[in-house]
Amino acid sequence: MLQITSKTYDSFRIYTDENVDNNSKTISMPIITLTSDLGLTDHYVASIKGKIFSECNNVQIVDVSHNIQPYNIGHAAFVLRDCYAYFPANTIHLICVNNEGLRDVNYLLAKHQSQYFLAADNGMFSILFDGMADKTFELIFKEKKSEIAFAFLDTIVPAACALANGGSVDSIARPVSSIRQMHSVKPSIGEDYIRANVLYIDHFENVILNVTKQQFEKARQGRNFYISFRRNEVIDRISNGYSNTVEGEKLCLFNSSGYLEIAINHGKASSLLGLNEGESVKIEFK
Repeated sequence: MLQITSKTYDSFRIYTDENVDNNSKTISMPIITLTSDLGLTDHYVASIKGKIFSECNNVQIVDVSHNIQPYNIGHAAFVLRDCYAYFPANTIHLICVNNEGLRDVNYLLAKHQSQYFLAADNGMFSILFDGMADKTFELIFKEKKSEIAFAFLDTIVPAACALANGGSVDSIARPVSSIRQMHSVKPSIGEDYIRANVLYIDHFENVILNVTKQQFEKARQGRNFYISFRRNEVIDRISNGYSNTVEGEKLCLFNSSGYLEIAINHGKASSLLGLNEGESVKIEFK
């Protein structure tokens, strides 16, 4: 029989199975992540954190990003999708993007890959999960009369704290079979080409296209390729890393998320190559 023991570290407890390695230890302190378009110059993020700390015991808050482009749920979905898999099971992800003016909108709870996600029913989940999450619920809190800018505090935050404090999903939400759908732009794939779009520009101005490695290789079929875009720029090989070219040279690679990326070694590809979000990039196979 496996023996379960506990070890106390400061204000929280770690439960471990003595017959498994250290990588299998589970930390009991709840984790709540925040992703928003609220920025950091106003009081909004501090208000959310204060509310969480007031209602939760021993919770750990992780900021994913508060610099999401205002109202851009596609941007938020891309950023969160690329990091949530690294969090442990039962992590609670709060998403506050494009909430203003949505007083009558429903608020949703999704359970996906053993993690929880809470957001307004504004199309976010359809992009984040490419359709539907494993399980989707509608929050059933009584709505309070608060300013629209703080409606998030009266709906999603209490639900997250209820989960963090050990509450059940059934006590805060009911199952829902349909949610608002928003469809992200897909690449156009032909016999000899892929017409892609710039999906995202990161902090280093690397340009991420909406083409995965699987899509690229399936269309390529071992052929040579040429990536062309504005200013008659062309790239015809895949690099293994940014340092595979000399400093200042352009390159493309598949990033850690599996998307095709155009970059400049120690440079700003978006500015220098004139590539902005939504622009078209053509990949030809010969």
